[in-house]
Amino acid sequence: MSIPHEEINVPDIQEDTAERNTRYKGLLRHSREANELAKECLKSALVKLAREKAYKEITVSELCRTAGFSRMAFYRNYTIIDDIFHELATDMNTMVVNTVGSPFRIKTTREWYVCAFRLIAENRDAMELMFQENFQREWMDTVNSFVVHDPDFSGEEKYRRLMWSGGFENTVSYWLNTGMKESPEELADYCITYLPHLSHADAALLD
Repeated sequence: MSIPHEEINVPDIQEDTAERNTRYKGLLRHSREANELAKECLKSALVKLAREKAYKEITVSELCRTAGFSRMAFYRNYTIIDDIFHELATDMNTMVVNTVGSPFRIKTTREWYVCAFRLIAENRDAMELMFQENFQREWMDTVNSFVVHDPDFSGEEKYRRLMWSGGFENTVSYWLNTGMKESPEELADYCITYLPHLSHADAALLD
């Protein structure tokens, strides 16, 4: 007497696998979102604490308490507090490019500079903190790596871009260090006047 074999319901197995994959992707997305939230809160907490006390006196535990996250959340994303400054420098440059566009294009105008300086002013606390704690070099290195990112640029193009970025970086630095007395519009006029070679038609040669 033969014993009948049970039929395997293949569609059910496929559905279970699809469901597990969907759940796994959902968990990954949730984990990434949680990490991004933790990083944003830690950055904000660092800027807040640095207004109240010397940067070197801020501990990881104090930073985490202020941010409302655990030390585990900190060490999941960073090794030391200085790492947050490195990320702030990158974030600031990315924000400028994503919001107002690259300065290296034909249509870079006075309005580009106005928008860029306004954006920097809106993020004044983070920028001043970076500059006060000697992380200005981090920001400048990030800007420079962006302007000469293409390996196909000739030596002349790279130097022209670096001359522009040096002028722009030092303008921002002096503006912040002297209390931002000039308006974004005034600074835009200065840039259009004294950085003309990368503000109008010449920019087309560098794209």
